[in-house]
Amino acid sequence: MLGQLIESIPEWDTKTAQQLADILNSPSVPKVDTESWTWRGVFKLVGNEQLNGIKAKLIELGYDWAVDCLSGVGLVLSDPAVQDLLSYLVAIGVPGALELKNQGIRNVSICEDKGLPFATPEAISQEVAKLQLRDKKQLILQQAATTYNTFVDYISMQYDGSGDDPRLVAFNDGQ
Repeated sequence: MLGQLIESIPEWDTKTAQQLADILNSPSVPKVDTESWTWRGVFKLVGNEQLNGIKAKLIELGYDWAVDCLSGVGLVLSDPAVQDLLSYLVAIGVPGALELKNQGIRNVSICEDKGLPFATPEAISQEVAKLQLRDKKQLILQQAATTYNTFVDYISMQYDGSGDDPRLVAFNDGQ
């Protein structure tokens, strides 16, 4: 899977392992949480003290609808109206509001998005070596197929039986 991610990067074969790691590990993929959050989820994310602060501030500011949703069916944190509300809470310094906002919509790395661990330059170097070997093998096989097809074409269309029989020369067994 890491190899496929590497190949999906434009001009991957001209980049260093560190450059590829930077691309794969930087938070560049939007992750949208479409789950309905209740106070239980808020508690798990920010803890009881910050939950109480958020709830009190919502009530104080007249956002009873948000309190009601969090107490019942839930609130989708990525909803634009909810994101606006959370942005306001962040702006006025409500502890825990940033965590909630970021839970709704945040950027994750390409690796995290695909369920892979942090990509180290060492792991990337190993994958790049595998990709380069695969490409080299494909090139050699293409060259061999061309040689064979040329030989078959010669036998089929030009060889008239006179002189020495044509021979397809075998590879040198790696030597």
